[in-house]
Amino acid sequence: MATRKKQPKTPAYQSVLDAFLPKIMTVAGLDLQPISALHYLCLQRISSPLIENGAKATPTDIMAALLICTLEPAALSALFAGGVDVFWRECDLFAGRIDMAGLLEAPAKVTAHIDAAFANAMIPTDDGGEGDDAPFAPQG
Repeated sequence: MATRKKQPKTPAYQSVLDAFLPKIMTVAGLDLQPISALHYLCLQRISSPLIENGAKATPTDIMAALLICTLEPAALSALFAGGVDVFWRECDLFAGRIDMAGLLEAPAKVTAHIDAAFANAMIPTDDGGEGDDAPFAPQG
């Protein structure tokens, strides 16, 4: 029986592999979900500084971002269907389940997780075309 020679992984192969089998990131003892557009929109809805370059995040901002990033899209959609007030009540309950020692690394890890998810996204440019810059890279 012949064995197949192992082919080297090309960058294109690796990007497809990463898209379908994302690496699991753990922050404060919680596994983050692969980031979807819905996760990003929910972060925008609560005006999370973790999606703004250089913005300072408060402990409340970190808790909220962790809650959003740990939920699967269906659960996230259901949570926000109840309105932002329901989200903030759930965030208060969620805070009791977090490993507080891991919160110091949370802003950088969550931001890196979000950036990695959208690193290859095509972004509309001011001239109507599409750019290939990372959506969270400093513009200018």
